[in-house]
Amino acid sequence: MFILYFCIENYKNMILVVFDCDNTVWNLPYPEEDSYMKTIESIIDHHFVYKEEILEDYFKYRKNPNNKFVILTNRLKTLENIIVSKLEKEKNLHFDYKLFMLDNNDRDKGNRLKKLIEELKNVEEIVFYDDKDKHLYSVYLLKNIFPEINITVVKVV
Repeated sequence: MFILYFCIENYKNMILVVFDCDNTVWNLPYPEEDSYMKTIESIIDHHFVYKEEILEDYFKYRKNPNNKFVILTNRLKTLENIIVSKLEKEKNLHFDYKLFMLDNNDRDKGNRLKKLIEELKNVEEIVFYDDKDKHLYSVYLLKNIFPEINITVVKVV
């Protein structure tokens, strides 16, 4: 009985688990070039190699049904359906929230995540995976706005 109680207690807290896509969930098979990455060809014309350690973490967090999953990428909103569909079909990765760029002025991942946190209102913890220091730092700075939220940033190499 104690073990069951312990497991239930572990599931009561929701974690917002946030993943960048390019060079975080999968490796890009081409150099990052902003103009090309805005095209549908940058997705459909390539095979992406997924990072196994990131997939392991995703499914570890998926064991808690209270956790919510976010894809936070600087790909344009026009590519959202094709990218999300690819992640679902190829690796069974599902996201509750999809934070894509609306335009080139929407590049700050911390700002986009801040808006989601304000909408949800009940976030206690965030784990953010990204390959770029500037985005990790931007999300980490949210601790100044939301000191009650435990924020962990994970640099993916």
